[in-house]
Amino acid sequence: MIPNGYKLLTCPHCGNKKKVINLMSGNTCGASLWSDAKHVTPMLPKISYVQQCPSCKHYFLFDKNSQREEINDDYKSFCLETGNLSYQQLKEAYVELSNDKIIDEFSFRIMLIWGYNDVYYKQTNIPKEEYEYFVDNVRALLPLMNDNDIILTSELHREIGEFDEAIKIIENNQASNEFIQKVQQQILERSQIKDSKVFLLYGKDRI
Repeated sequence: MIPNGYKLLTCPHCGNKKKVINLMSGNTCGASLWSDAKHVTPMLPKISYVQQCPSCKHYFLFDKNSQREEINDDYKSFCLETGNLSYQQLKEAYVELSNDKIIDEFSFRIMLIWGYNDVYYKQTNIPKEEYEYFVDNVRALLPLMNDNDIILTSELHREIGEFDEAIKIIENNQASNEFIQKVQQQILERSQIKDSKVFLLYGKDRI
């Protein structure tokens, strides 16, 4: 990974600037992939779609309504900030931005799913209101899926306890390669024993 200065984001609420990472190059060494489609690439970090202004604390979207400029002065002034938010911050941001007509609802909702799994995937006593929020979010996301999201669709049904539907989707889908076949088999086996936890496909532990 080779950083190259930084990007400056302009908060649309107060006009103040926020520094975030700018890369000259990167790679996927040490990458991790989870069954909920969360892909972590430590050597190729991505700027978060949802940002919080460090000055006014309002939330804004990186690739939609933010102004940005690249500062490539020298490698010594690089910044590694991506703007990644906690799960609770993402929930706050969704409340603030959900009425924004230019919001990418799919991207936002999948980030909420990842945020929930980051916090609760190892826990057994999940607060009822948090689980209900997660289920509601998944059910709102499912209609946004397309034909290329079959595996993720099955996985999300499994994660909210709809095991029969997850199994049905897998059994009716022809895997396009060996890796997809292995993923489908793991989803199928976990659905059969009524295991709804997200799981690691390859790489290191969550977060």
